[in-house]
Amino acid sequence: MKSKKYLRIVSQLVFLTLFLFLVYIGNMQLWIVVFIIGVTASIGLGRLYCGWICPMDTLARPINWFKDKLSVGALDVPDILRSKKLRYSIVLIFFGSMVMFKFLGVQLPFPNVLIITVIGVAFLTVFDEELFHKYLCPYGSILSLSSRPSRYMMKVDTDECIGCGRCQSVCPADTIETLDSEEMQIHTKECLTCFSCQDVCPVDCIVYEKKGLTPHS
Repeated sequence: MKSKKYLRIVSQLVFLTLFLFLVYIGNMQLWIVVFIIGVTASIGLGRLYCGWICPMDTLARPINWFKDKLSVGALDVPDILRSKKLRYSIVLIFFGSMVMFKFLGVQLPFPNVLIITVIGVAFLTVFDEELFHKYLCPYGSILSLSSRPSRYMMKVDTDECIGCGRCQSVCPADTIETLDSEEMQIHTKECLTCFSCQDVCPVDCIVYEKKGLTPHS
């Protein structure tokens, strides 16, 4: 399990370096190719792009570390920002503007991906990660749709779950809820497939497996 954690960290750092290099040389079109590959992979493997590749998720780690060290609390997310209408309006506006600017031949001073990353960092300094991952990020919204038919997902073995809540406390997208039986359940369409929940589970009851299989079967 630790080897998977370190592999994920290496993957995140490699792709963050690639992202920064593409920003430096001014060729962010190649990052769109990376995202398209991530969307394609999500159809079968879930949102691995979010948990293993996305520079925003990678940058969230040091930001949260500094917030903890400085004892900076996060503000409550206003209900208006949790609206699904707002979420998908952002997607339409974001990608619609990309098409419009392309059609009109308008060149923005900064790439769209970089703009989203800067906005994400700004929100992370004030709110919990959940706000950006589940409601504001247009790329995340696209992946939440494309990953619905995924054959692989993070699952909790409810027979083994002790209801300690550690997985809930580390989930960056707040996708884990407590059932009436006090066991945990993961909402897979919003799951970033970052394996953070699996890393902290004291009884190893969280697995990444194909749909239909019983965990640990």
